Amino acid sequence: MVKNSINLLIVTATLLLSGSATAQIMLGAKAGANLYDNYQSGSKYYVSKPHTGFHVGVYGDYLISSEMSVRAEALFSTRGSYLSEYVNGERIDYEQQASYIDIPVSLSYRVMPAVSVHAGVLSSLFVDEFRSITKNSGGFGLPDNDQLKSYERWQFGALAGASYNFTLMDHGLEAGARMSVALTNTHEPVRQARASRDPKFMMIQLYLAYNIFTF
Repeated sequence: MVKNSINLLIVTATLLLSGSATAQIMLGAKAGANLYDNYQSGSKYYVSKPHTGFHVGVYGDYLISSEMSVRAEALFSTRGSYLSEYVNGERIDYEQQASYIDIPVSLSYRVMPAVSVHAGVLSSLFVDEFRSITKNSGGFGLPDNDQLKSYERWQFGALAGASYNFTLMDHGLEAGARMSVALTNTHEPVRQARASRDPKFMMIQLYLAYNIFTF
């Protein structure tokens, strides 16, 4: 993962240095919805269901050419999931809600006048978490489980998506969709609990982005 990230940064820097004199910087804001879930290497004891959240933040585009640009974003993002597992033959459900600072960096290429595709990497900084636990058999709440409190502070992944660009009051309005898949674990204690599961996040984002400034 680290090697791939370094390679991407080298390629990005090379493209930036080779950019033409017409290159521009664009700054804007974006917001949208998250559909989030976990995946793992084994699902015998661990079942996850998707949950919804949101993201909001700012971005900057460096236009290398009329077809290619590099985008860096800083987003406040909420993600959550419903997890179920069996402990001593009894099913327990966990409802998890967490907030992150997401920092995606992507390379975008325009394939049609108004359509672009992009791919890149995602760094996610864990900020806070809310969780309720319910035992199915009795339907009552259980105390917080310390084993699930420690998330990985940083999580890393890859992303790919597409967008459509409009013109609104001489500014760019963009509607897009993106898929992000983690390459690192969501929380280390769960991974250590059973070798058959390595929970990692995967997320679909639908968003609107609005270009505010162009330099």
